[in-house]
Amino acid sequence: MLHILTLHLGDKWIDIQKKQIERFISEPYKVYARLGDQPGLDGWKYEKDVQNGKYIDTTVVYDKHKDKFDGAIPGSQHWVHSMGKLLDYLMINQELKPTDTILILDSDAFPISPMTDFLEKTLEKYPLVSAQEPMHEWDRDPLYLIPHPMFLAFKAKHILEDKLTNHLREFVQDKNNNWWGGILLWLIENDYKYYALKRSNKVNVHPLYFGIYEDMIYHHHWAGSRNMITRPDRLRVGQTREGKPSKNQKEQLDEIALENTKMSDEVFSKLKDEKEIDKIMMYFKGAYGTPQPEKVTKEKVTKERKKMKNLESSVTKQGKYVTQIIHFKGGYRKTIRNVDTDTIEQGQFTKFFTKEGRMVLIHDPNVLMLEVFQEEDNGN
Repeated sequence: MLHILTLHLGDKWIDIQKKQIERFISEPYKVYARLGDQPGLDGWKYEKDVQNGKYIDTTVVYDKHKDKFDGAIPGSQHWVHSMGKLLDYLMINQELKPTDTILILDSDAFPISPMTDFLEKTLEKYPLVSAQEPMHEWDRDPLYLIPHPMFLAFKAKHILEDKLTNHLREFVQDKNNNWWGGILLWLIENDYKYYALKRSNKVNVHPLYFGIYEDMIYHHHWAGSRNMITRPDRLRVGQTREGKPSKNQKEQLDEIALENTKMSDEVFSKLKDEKEIDKIMMYFKGAYGTPQPEKVTKEKVTKERKKMKNLESSVTKQGKYVTQIIHFKGGYRKTIRNVDTDTIEQGQFTKFFTKEGRMVLIHDPNVLMLEVFQEEDNGN
């Protein structure tokens, strides 16, 4: 039996996660959740003398969605407090067998391909399967890589006999003050090694968000309900671990946060659409924009050219340098600035150079539409 534990702050991801679990988990399973509300105008409440003791005790989300799960408890707290209570609920209400599998998922993490056989075989060799946290913290040399609770899978014997529950439900901080440091301590104390699910995106629209792991698990982002700024974003503007951002860096970070939020909303619009979710996963895996071998006849080339307007002539009218927004199949788009219109060549691929000397190849069959804008500095 597979027991899936998840925490939902709000109801944005409940139905998406539930449908993906139904699609890709083939063994018998049950899902248990702690369902909490987002902070209102009054913000979080706080328990005295409790580390990270913030909480919300309203039950709007719980009352609306509790019947979608095999078991549910209400309330919002920090991850360690909520997961501790959910583990207690599981052990009190279910007769766990040591050979049962426990899977902990973030609310915005879910399977995108079959994973039952993988978990069964991998947990025969390793006590823990977990997503390996990418560039989330400051350490870069060597990069500090740890198991992260957005995806944790292990046999029930480890909470029945091996004290893993104690490490999951308490703040046992490591050198970087990560609240999930207890998982590392548990591995070290027992001389265990874990199987790391590593990011496998072929297309990365952000270095940390919108991640695919082992082509099997999707995780939307690592920010939770916080401002959408990551360590890679801070490094991008030159902020160091020791110092606060300068005024200029703060302005750049505010712009990046808006960009990240907009990207998140656009990707989420695809994820909630049953007709689009698989397409965007294939996009992140690199399936779109990659030309496939095909037999190209003279008649086909002539037909395709007749269907298309003369791109060179139409774009050149806008001036020597233009900005192109390219709309691809599946609803994805790419903005390319400083396109030198004198260099445009068209065939099965459209080829051109930018003002900076960068060569760009576009596979035309994947393109639905082009938007072209004249640059202010147009070589005059």
